[in-house]
Amino acid sequence: MSLFSSQKREKRYITLKEAAALSGYSSDYVGQLIRSGKINGKRVYANPVWMTTEKDLLEYLEVNRSDGGEREKNGNKLLNVLRSWKTKVRSELELVKLYKGILYLTIGVSMLFSLFVFYVFSVNFDDWLSRRSTQDMTATAIETPVVNETVTTF
Repeated sequence: MSLFSSQKREKRYITLKEAAALSGYSSDYVGQLIRSGKINGKRVYANPVWMTTEKDLLEYLEVNRSDGGEREKNGNKLLNVLRSWKTKVRSELELVKLYKGILYLTIGVSMLFSLFVFYVFSVNFDDWLSRRSTQDMTATAIETPVVNETVTTF
């Protein structure tokens, strides 16, 4: 049971306000750490709200406070660059998904509009053809006189 609760706790995302309370940093600074890739985090939906896990925050605090205020070492710099790249890609993928949805919606609406226009033109064209054929039939019926044929029998 404790294993399950610890795994659940590691996966639980916390807000920047909660992360600020845990770390002692301001929420703006925690957001800056997430955006720079020093702490893993994710954006919530399409809002500019960032969230992180308690585990990632505590790992960052442990590494930075154990250095005695010293800047990150080379291994941590590489890790932070990778985290930064991962965070940027994740936020860009969310935008791509949004634009993709908008594109599909636009294509669908355009197709429906095209079908509607095609239907209206085909109905009007059919009506025009039927009117023209009835006019042609009445015009030929009026113009050609009926000739009485005499039948001769031999």
